[in-house]
This record gives sequence, C-alpha cells and structure tokens, in this order.
Amino acid sequence: MREIDGGVCDALYGKLLAEGRVKAKSKTAPAKKPVHVRRLSKGGKVQPCRPYRYDAYRCYRVHVEGDPLLGQSVEASKPVRQSARNASRTPSNPGLEPKTVVNTHRMLHRAWEDFEA
Repeated sequence: MREIDGGVCDALYGKLLAEGRVKAKSKTAPAKKPVHVRRLSKGGKVQPCRPYRYDAYRCYRVHVEGDPLLGQSVEASKPVRQSARNASRTPSNPGLEPKTVVNTHRMLHRAWEDFEA
C-alpha cells in the first residue's frame, strides 16, 4: 500500500484548486436526440409532437401519417436563456475555492487523527 505523505496531499490540494469543479464523465450512454413522433390520445385524436415544457427540444406540430419529419431529429426550440442576474456573472473557475480546499484539509486531518487513536 502506498504511503500518504505531504507530497501526495499537496498534489491533491493543487488538483482541487485547479480543476475540482469539473464533473466526472458519466458512465451512462449519452441521451439520444429526440425525434418527431406522431402522438395519439386514448380516443385516437392526433396530439402535438413534443409540447413538454421540461424538454429542451419541442415541436408543437400535429403530424399526419406520412409526414416527412416523422423520425427526423428535433432541433432545439430556443437557446437556454440566462436570467439577468446570471448574465452579468463571469464564468466560474473550474477549481474549488481555497476555503473549500482548507475545509477538505481539516476534515482529512481530523480523520487521520481519529484513525491513529
């Protein structure tokens, strides 16, 4: 087992400061892009394709049978808007704040003290 010393801890803290906010890549398959579909109600009435508010890709058309769009990918309806409050913010640094790294150091230090006791 590899010993944990000051150099290893310094490397960890440096990495947290530089890129601690970067999320790990998901191990799940990427989501498929939605396609145009012909939706029918229980009564057989044709409904809009993708009217869902939570979906970034929307289509309000009512597709008839044989519509050439059926099965084609749906383009994003609108770019995601930033609120006025967030628009003035500068993009955040990919690293964690120094205070967060100090808190991490303190937590690890206490854990090692408990382990030795």
